[in-house]
Amino acid sequence: DSFIMTNVNANTNTNSNINTNVNANANINQNVNVNQNANLNLNTNTSTPLPNSEDSDNDSLTDTEEVIYNTQENIPDTDSDGYLDGVEIENGYNPKGSGLLTGSDLVQTYTNDIYNYSVVYPRAFLAQTTSQETKKEVIFLATTGEFIEVTIDDNPSRLSVSAWYMARFPSVDSSSLEKITVNGLSGILSPDKLSVYLGQDDKIYVISYDYGTKSELNFRTTFKMIYQSF
Repeated sequence: DSFIMTNVNANTNTNSNINTNVNANANINQNVNVNQNANLNLNTNTSTPLPNSEDSDNDSLTDTEEVIYNTQENIPDTDSDGYLDGVEIENGYNPKGSGLLTGSDLVQTYTNDIYNYSVVYPRAFLAQTTSQETKKEVIFLATTGEFIEVTIDDNPSRLSVSAWYMARFPSVDSSSLEKITVNGLSGILSPDKLSVYLGQDDKIYVISYDYGTKSELNFRTTFKMIYQSF
């Protein structure tokens, strides 16, 4: 396997959280009722970034992530191919064998036919949208209550992503924004590295990790995998 490893360093923590009330009642048919009231609550504080939860083998997958990818939590390179399990997941490769992650039974692909995007997400997560008609807000919900959300915002003036962000959050130090490119789309990472903003035409795609009341993050590498698959 060969791929480009992405190194993301966490700096100042700017929380761009979605206040979401998720009431998940799962039955044996895996039906989930989600009541979501998404109000964008944007804080620009400088609190210490949250740590990851336990990673027993230091492979960049938390022990919680090891469970959803069925990898070995005490073996950093499950398939012994020379690449850490977390590095493979982050870059879209199968940590249990050769080939892409999408060729395994560990993930599935969500396609939004209204806003013309797709993302890869863990099969253990549940994909939910607040409206089947608009599909403007989609969440990928873990059993821990944490979720990754994709939302669409308007950019009628077709500003650059950085300019659009600074117009929204003028108190943020622009030097704390990391410029990225995801599959040809230009974008930025928020200072806390938990929100990604990607621009295309008159739209901004926002991909955010909502950790709720957690004091540790279980799915940071999964978040990277999701937004890098966008």
